[in-house]
Amino acid sequence: LRLPIQTDVSMRPGSTHVMLVGLNRSFAPGGTFPVQLSFRNAGLFAIDVPIHPLGVTPAVDPSSHDG
Repeated sequence: LRLPIQTDVSMRPGSTHVMLVGLNRSFAPGGTFPVQLSFRNAGLFAIDVPIHPLGVTPAVDPSSHDG
């Protein structure tokens, strides 16, 4: 996935997204799980991904990012 420098990229169902397959545990809405993202030029970033109920796409506050 190419991520242009200084550009916001939103990931959501039906668009650009990351699909997790072969998971060996269940996840409950309201919780989080850790993910490490690896970028060629920027290195590793650890994030906590929120878990939402299936079929729910949360609203995004555009002022909540630091871009």
